[in-house]
Amino acid sequence: RAHLSAGGRLAFIESFVAILRVIIGLALLFFIPGFAATWALYVRKEEIPAITRAGLSFVLSLATVMLATLFLDNVIGVETTPLNIVITLVVFIVLMVLVWEIRIQLGTAVHEKSANQ
Repeated sequence: RAHLSAGGRLAFIESFVAILRVIIGLALLFFIPGFAATWALYVRKEEIPAITRAGLSFVLSLATVMLATLFLDNVIGVETTPLNIVITLVVFIVLMVLVWEIRIQLGTAVHEKSANQ
C-alpha cells in the first residue's frame, strides 16, 4: 500500500480546498442569489416550472452580483474586495429567505382566515 507523506497529504488537502472554493464561488456567483430571489418572488413550487426557476436563478444571480458590486463601490463607497462582495451576497440571500418565509406565513394566515369564513 502506498502511503502519502505529510507533505503529500497537505498538498492533497490544499488542492481539495481550492477545488471546493471554486465550486462554491461559482454557485454563489451564478446560481444561489437568484435561486433565493425566485423563491421570494414565487413562493409555491407549482407557480413556475423548475427549468424556468433555474433560468431565472442564473439571470437574477448575474444581475444581483453586478448590482451588489455597484452598490458597494458607488453608493456606500466601500472597496470592492472579494470578501466584501461575498458578505453582501450572503446578506442578500438571507434577506430573500426572510422575505420567502414572511410570504409563506402571510399566505398561510390568509388561507386559514378564508377557510374559516
